Amino acid sequence: MSDDTIPNRDMPNRRRNRILLLLLFAMFFGSMLVAGLLRFSGWRPSGTKNVGELLDPPGDVRTLSPRLLASVLMLPLLCILYSCVGIAGAYGVAVQWLGVDPGLFLDNIEKYMVPKDFYMGEIKAAVFGFLVAAISCQNGFFASGGAKGVGEATTRAVVQSAVAILIANYLITSWMTPM
Repeated sequence: MSDDTIPNRDMPNRRRNRILLLLLFAMFFGSMLVAGLLRFSGWRPSGTKNVGELLDPPGDVRTLSPRLLASVLMLPLLCILYSCVGIAGAYGVAVQWLGVDPGLFLDNIEKYMVPKDFYMGEIKAAVFGFLVAAISCQNGFFASGGAKGVGEATTRAVVQSAVAILIANYLITSWMTPM
């Protein structure tokens, strides 16, 4: 029996691990990206403001649309970047450490990597970006109570975003995967 005909029994574990890794990377690099962009724009975090100047609804509502749009556009680009880095890392490990023939590795990438998987990943990244930005903006917009309130709103946003990503991932995968 050749390696091509052996079923992969740990596929659900691999998918779950990829989802958890995506959540970790999205939270870490997303927070670094947002922190860098906000620092570059001269924006001060709400926790460093006085309680009276936390949010001015007429002024801050205008900043929600660019944040949503930036998240929806940038997460798919980050997904492409991470996919390329992952393939390059897998190539390095397989060829350099495990001694796999480079031609065989590239042939198997062409054989098993289908465009549908790429499109599903991009759709998921855009939806996840929207969910994280919408939930975070909503929690941040209604934060009150100084630095403690901002910290609690941040914790709520992280938990709500993680749950929303898991639910959306299940729904999108169910919708885009044939029965």
